Parts: sequence; structure tokens; C-alpha cells
Amino acid sequence: MSESKKNKKKNKSVKQLLLIFLLVLAGCFIGGFLSGVLAAWLKDTGEQDIAAFIAAMDEWSMWICPAAVLVVLVVGVTLGLKFYFRGKRSFESWDGEDEKVISGVERDLNYSLMTTNTMMILNMFFLAAWLTSDFWVEAGMMGLVSVTVLLVSYLIGFTFIFVSQYKVIELEKKINPEKRGNLLDFGFTKKWEGSCDEREMMIRYRASYKAFKRTNTLCMVLWLICLIGETVFSFGVFPVLMITIIWLVLQLTYQIEAMKLENS
Repeated sequence: MSESKKNKKKNKSVKQLLLIFLLVLAGCFIGGFLSGVLAAWLKDTGEQDIAAFIAAMDEWSMWICPAAVLVVLVVGVTLGLKFYFRGKRSFESWDGEDEKVISGVERDLNYSLMTTNTMMILNMFFLAAWLTSDFWVEAGMMGLVSVTVLLVSYLIGFTFIFVSQYKVIELEKKINPEKRGNLLDFGFTKKWEGSCDEREMMIRYRASYKAFKRTNTLCMVLWLICLIGETVFSFGVFPVLMITIIWLVLQLTYQIEAMKLENS
């Protein structure tokens, strides 16, 4: 290919990218304008209904949150035990040669960890949502029942999460004897990462970068939702501030760490 054809192709690519950028910019502008119009319309037409709905949810959270924590406990324990014991049985019956069996064991252990991590996050959400309601304080005996169900389910759930993850890690160390670290040790993460091989670290790096990109997109979406919510629900600046802090930490941590790695 001649030099002139290469330059023409390059210029065409630049023009296409510029056109795409302008179209995206126009789309964002139109989307922002329509979001503002929608927010203003909702505020004018449905502010009282929305306020009544929020008040009702605040009252019902006294029962919804304890029930939700209990459901999360039952489902989480059921799935967590299922994946752990299925993986354990497969490992104990392994003949030492079939790598597909070990891959299945690793997959079950990952599912078990995913289940317990999801349990932890959901439990923390429902506890926070429950604390925002003060109806349980005024409900007398029924409020005491609400407190008891939530706290007992919460404590049992976190105990199960810790024990389950401890057992998964110990089984992982039996599968891979080179693994180091104890979950009870404050330096567990560092020791565990130090015992990972290059393939495992590459998996971590690629998964972390994908999570970084997804979180960036999510922060942008949440910022827009909070911006509309400020107009409709009068959220105040606090939700946007929290998202901004998370976004800044995410971006600055990535950039600073990348600069350190480039210079090392």
C-alpha cells in the first residue's frame, strides 16, 4: 500500500472517530435535556404521591428488612453449603489425573465465595435500610420482634459467611499446597497473593480492570440518577458527594498505581 493511500485511510479513520464523538456528545446533551424535563414534570405532577410512597416504604421497612435478611440467610446458606460440599466431594473422589474434575471443584468454590460475598453486601444494605426507619421504636412488642428477627438473622448470617469462607480457603490450600495464608491473619491477602502463580495473577488483573470499567460506567449512571433525584425527591447533595468520592478514589487509585508501575 502506497504512502498516500495510508494517509487517506488514516484521515478517514480520524473523521469517523470525530463523527462518532460528536454523535455521542449530541446524544448526551439530548439525554440530559430530556432527563431535566422529565424530572421537572415528575416534581410538578407526582411529588405528593412520591412522598406518600416513600413514607409508606419507610413504615414497611420495619418488616420488609428483617424478612429480607432472613430470606437472604436461608437462600445463602443453602447455596453456599451446596456448592462447598459438592466441590469437596468431587475433590475427595479425584483420581489425581483428570483436570476437568479440579476445574469443576474450583468453579464450585468460586460460586460458594460469590454466594457469601453477596450475602454480606445484601445484609449490610437491609440493616442500613432498617435503621433509617424509626417505626420499630414506636411499635412496642412488634418492634421488639422486628429487632430480634433482624439481629439474630444478621449475626447468624455473618457467622456463616466467615466460617464458609474459612473452609473454602482451607480446601483451596489442600488442592494447591503452595497456597499460603490464614483468614484469621491480618496479612492474609498479601500472603495469599504472594503464593499465586503468574496465570492466577493475570486472571486477577484482567478481572480487576473489567470491574474498574464497569464501576466507572455505574458511577456515571448513579450520578445522573442522583441528579434527577435531587430535583424530584430533594435528596440533597450527600448522595452525589458519596458517588463523587467513590469515583475519585477509583480513578486516582488507578492512575497513581499505573504511574508507579510505569516508573518501577
